[in-house]
Amino acid sequence: MYIINAQVASFLNVTFTPTEQAVVDDIIAAVEEYANSYCNRLFIVSGNQTEKFDGGVDAFFVKYPPINIIVLVTVDGSLYNLADVVNYKSYVKLQTKPLTGSQNVVIVYTSSITLPNDLKHALIRWTSQIFKSREDGGKDVSRVTVGSVSIDWLVRQGGIPDFVQTVLNRYRLDPI
Repeated sequence: MYIINAQVASFLNVTFTPTEQAVVDDIIAAVEEYANSYCNRLFIVSGNQTEKFDGGVDAFFVKYPPINIIVLVTVDGSLYNLADVVNYKSYVKLQTKPLTGSQNVVIVYTSSITLPNDLKHALIRWTSQIFKSREDGGKDVSRVTVGSVSIDWLVRQGGIPDFVQTVLNRYRLDPI
């Protein structure tokens, strides 16, 4: 989990009932999955990552940038000399192009990704907004008038607030 319901409660300055905690936990799971899917990445990863690639090219884009350390590279089952490997943080480049083959290049690397603070804040705000608007059918109220009652609903295209979209766009990786 990137955020927890206590952070949402703190942001809203409320104390959740057990039922509300369960609702917020469901919302958190949904917004986190949306962020992962939209950005084509996970935001909390640590330890060794092992990925297999097809040969015939000399550049390999990993799933979990930034790359801290390249632990090992094998081509067709044989160790590749790490002195001939360049770490560009988001991809690995080999000095020589391996022969074409299906998943014949294996790269093991370490990655230590933590959730950026602006993304954490955006997810907390978005979760809070969804939680607050749940009784209104998920619609945001754009205007409320008390005298002779008037409510206007703001229906968003796609359902994602602009501030969240702006932050997510900063971290989105192009699909390969």
